[in-house]
Amino acid sequence: MTDLNTSIKATQTTEPAIAVEPVLAPVIIKPIHAKPSLYSFYFEVIKEIGLKYGYNIVLHGSMNRDLDLIAIPWEEIIGDKEQMINDISESIGGNILMQNRSVDNIEGDRFGIKPHGRIVYIININRDFEIKFNGMVSKIKEYADPQYYIDLSVMVGSL
Repeated sequence: MTDLNTSIKATQTTEPAIAVEPVLAPVIIKPIHAKPSLYSFYFEVIKEIGLKYGYNIVLHGSMNRDLDLIAIPWEEIIGDKEQMINDISESIGGNILMQNRSVDNIEGDRFGIKPHGRIVYIININRDFEIKFNGMVSKIKEYADPQYYIDLSVMVGSL
């Protein structure tokens, strides 16, 4: 018992205790994935429009930056793809990016041509092209994000 009493007396002190701040783990803030949520909402609307024109519209890609879609002819008779693209763009409040601009083609084209007959349309959503082309933010889109867009490939070939 004497050894235990001696140990207890040795640990007792009259000095004030020092407050020690607890060490906390670093706070990890998860990013808000608003784009996939928005794109999911748009996808249902776009898919319905595609079916109206005889296309099955399918998703590919991660939806982190843009919404990558493929329109595949699904019915025996398909509607006008240009009108389908217009309907999609209007229904989601987007606008079609004119591609392939050059000195000889200042206006550009509504679509780009990709391998195997794929035609690609880019529908802008909340993108500000004054930034891209003039380096200035327009007054219309104060909160523009250059990454919000739909990349819609349309398969047009047939056997």
